[in-house]
Amino acid sequence: MESTRGCVGSRGRRRRSAVPYRTGQRRSRRRLLVGFSLSQGDEIQALAGSLVDAWRIVDAFDSLGDEPRFRFTLGVGEVASAFADRTWDMDGTCFHHARDAMASAKQERRWVAVLGLGETDDRIVNGMIRSLQVVREDWTTRQREAVLVRRETTRQREAAVRLGINQATLSKMLKAAHYGAYMETDDALRRLLQRLWHTTWPARSRAG
Repeated sequence: MESTRGCVGSRGRRRRSAVPYRTGQRRSRRRLLVGFSLSQGDEIQALAGSLVDAWRIVDAFDSLGDEPRFRFTLGVGEVASAFADRTWDMDGTCFHHARDAMASAKQERRWVAVLGLGETDDRIVNGMIRSLQVVREDWTTRQREAVLVRRETTRQREAAVRLGINQATLSKMLKAAHYGAYMETDDALRRLLQRLWHTTWPARSRAG
């Protein structure tokens, strides 16, 4: 069977049993070629159409609670089998890469790990993600909430109203959370993922 090129196998491992994973799936469904499904253990897996879509899916799950509750791996590669309702019934290098990345992500305690772009690009992307992780790990619960709300609003005033605080307080919270540097790095990462995707997989047939 001819393989489908340019897909991203996204695998997540739950850190707690009471994760509202269905909410995350609803938020990310439009960006998936095959939706998330649970394994018999504590992992979920899906198939995304591009690296940028996969990163947005990570965002969707990440915004569910007061702390990161999943560890994600994004495996870039081909789908060598027919599409199915569950990715666990499919095969391809994207899933193999996601599985292999999970072992190293757990060992190195990474929030997100990417594998399949090539050794150099994998290191660059994972280094940028690790930089984001270092900033996030210093956030208090309140700072995390402020960052998430500010990202969803066009104006700081609107974010302050939603949080029930004044703009001066919000500004101090965002500064302490290194919001500007975090968002600059996040934007650079998204642009890099977009460029790498079109460079690495120029002939994909199913990816968006």
